[in-house]
Amino acid sequence: MRSAHRNFDLLLTLGERLSRRIAFISEETGNRGRDYSWIPTRRLQQIAFQLQTVWEMTQEAWRARDCQVVFIFEHKPWYAYPVYAVCLARRQTVLFIVHGIQQTHGQSLFHRMGLRVLRLIERHADFWPVHLEVSDRNVAGVPRFTKSIVMPHPMPREPQLRAPRASPNVGGVVRIGILGILRADKPVEPLLDILANHAQGHAGVELVFGSPRWQVPESLLEKLKVRGIVYRDTDAPEQYNAVLHSLDIVVAWFERDSFYFRPSGIVHDAIAGGCYVLAPDFPVIAAQMSTPVRCGSACKSLDELPLQLERAVDEVLHAADLQARFDAWRAYRSDERVLEALCLAIDSATSGRVRRIEPRPSN
Repeated sequence: MRSAHRNFDLLLTLGERLSRRIAFISEETGNRGRDYSWIPTRRLQQIAFQLQTVWEMTQEAWRARDCQVVFIFEHKPWYAYPVYAVCLARRQTVLFIVHGIQQTHGQSLFHRMGLRVLRLIERHADFWPVHLEVSDRNVAGVPRFTKSIVMPHPMPREPQLRAPRASPNVGGVVRIGILGILRADKPVEPLLDILANHAQGHAGVELVFGSPRWQVPESLLEKLKVRGIVYRDTDAPEQYNAVLHSLDIVVAWFERDSFYFRPSGIVHDAIAGGCYVLAPDFPVIAAQMSTPVRCGSACKSLDELPLQLERAVDEVLHAADLQARFDAWRAYRSDERVLEALCLAIDSATSGRVRRIEPRPSN
C-alpha cells in the first residue's frame, strides 16, 4: 500500500516505531480512465470511480483482521461507510488524516451527511482525526471533531531542496511567480494585475507564470504578454521543478470556501524549494508558512498584497537569517521529526488505550 500523496509514504514505518501492527488504507486506485471511458457522462464516471474506490478500500480493511490499528491516508466520508462498518465491527482503532474533509462538507447533501456520520462515529468510537499543522479546536466556523492529533505536514518528495536563490550578497533580479493548475478556487487574474503594477515601479523584478500548457488558453497568453509576464510550461515534473527553482517569491491565492481549513501543496512545494511565499491568511496555510519559523507572509485580503510584496522583496534581498529560517522549517518537517512528533501525539492522545502488540512466536 502506498499513499496517493507520496509525501505520506513515510508513515508506513509507523507500526515499527509504535510496536503495533497497523493496516494502512488509501483511496488510491490507479489510473483507470480507460475503465470508465464507455460511461456517457463525467458525473456517472465519477460515481463509478467512487464505487470502485470504496470497494477496494473495504477489501483492504477486511483483510486487516490481525491489525488492531487502521490508518487511513486519504478518504472521502460520503462514500466510505463500508470501511467504517468493518472497522467498527472489529473494534479497531482508526486514525485518519484530515485533508479538506471539514472544508468541503458544504458542497452537497452527500458531503454534509458523510461528515455528520464520521463525526458521530468519532465521538462514540475509537476513531482519531489526524490534523495537518493545526488542530480544529481553536478555528471558528469549522465543524469540529471531539478528539485531535496534530502532525507536521511532511516534506514533499519533489521538488528537491535548495537554498533561497537571492541573498544579501548576490545582486540582480528578483523573480516573482505564480504556479499551479488553473482552477476556479485558485483565481489568477487579480494576481496578474497586482504583480504587473508592482513590476512597473521596480526595475529589478521579473514576473513568471507557470502552468500546464494544455490548461492555458490563448487569451491568457496574450494577457501575459501585455503585462510583461513570462509564461513557462509546467506540465512535466521536471518543468515544474525547474520553474520553481528559478523563483525567489511565489504568490498564491485561494478562495475561502475551498481552502480556509486545508493545506496547500503549492505553498509547501514553494518553501521546500527555497521560495518565500505570499498567500491568504487561512489557519492551515498560515501555519505552513510560519511554523516553526516564518518563511512567508499571510495576507488578509488582496488589498494587502502590494505592501506585502514590497516587504517580501526587501526580506529576500536583505534578511541575513533567511537561509537559517528555511533550514529550520525543513528540519521541522523531516521524516524523522514528523514520525517522532506523531508517535508522541498518538501515545499522549490515546493514553495507553491501544495496547502494544508483541510479535507472535515463530512455529
